Amino acid sequence: MTTRPAIEIAEELLDRTGRGLDSGDFDLFADAFALPYRHDTFDATVEITDLADIRSVYDQVRRHFRQIGVTRIIRFCVAADYQTPDKILSTHESHMFSGSHRIRPPYPVLSTLERRDGAWKITASNYAIGEDPAHAAAMLPKEKQQTSASHAAPRAEM
Repeated sequence: MTTRPAIEIAEELLDRTGRGLDSGDFDLFADAFALPYRHDTFDATVEITDLADIRSVYDQVRRHFRQIGVTRIIRFCVAADYQTPDKILSTHESHMFSGSHRIRPPYPVLSTLERRDGAWKITASNYAIGEDPAHAAAMLPKEKQQTSASHAAPRAEM
């Protein structure tokens, strides 16, 4: 089996999810994730187990970005390393702009990428978006918004 550079795989998934968010192509976006998928913010840890929850988060994040005037998001991979032949830990940084004006300070995201049935998918992400509580809230599926925040436990690792 040929091993591609971990950073190339991470950037490919960033590109796919970014294009899906920008264009409104939910299927392109959702195809980058494996279920169950877990993501953490400073406020909550959520396990997403079905496509409806991914759709809920996708719609809410797109709505939030429109509300705060995001016109461009630049995301780039800072580091990516294989943990096993089928698991990569990657860190990317997200920068949000309205025109040429930075909306928020950049924030890092630590993601776990796993090869499932021959395809690389995102299985977990940890978003350090403490400066934007509305963004963190948009990351929760609607039906989990009230229960998850009250039951969140700090996570030391992905």
